[in-house]
Amino acid sequence: MNQLRFLFILSVFCIAPLAVFADNTVSSTTPPTDPKLYGAYLAKRLKKHWFPVLNAGNLTTVIKFIIQPDGTLKDLSIARSSGNQAVNAAARRAVESSAPFGPLPAGLDNKPLHVTKVFNLTQVNDVQLGD
Repeated sequence: MNQLRFLFILSVFCIAPLAVFADNTVSSTTPPTDPKLYGAYLAKRLKKHWFPVLNAGNLTTVIKFIIQPDGTLKDLSIARSSGNQAVNAAARRAVESSAPFGPLPAGLDNKPLHVTKVFNLTQVNDVQLGD
């Protein structure tokens, strides 16, 4: 029992604060000016609006979309269907609800950003930038 209590205290006071610190390095509301952090910003913003369908299992929907330099959403499409319309709709809603995104950082050369996002129960932070 004492060992279990020690592990709980260790996780609450040592490990949890580190996770909170790491999670707060990028905001979901303010876009970063550093292009290297834009992917983390997108992942956090999309995660905030992702509400998986209950009892649908761990189905995967892959969404592709473009973010214009001003942050507006363009060409949202399902690149790979989960086979479940409710799961696909939840993934689309997550992207649509997250838009408009913040303006793209200056280091991205003022060109549209192509994004691929995997939506399922385990890959909530997986965002791929580029073609």
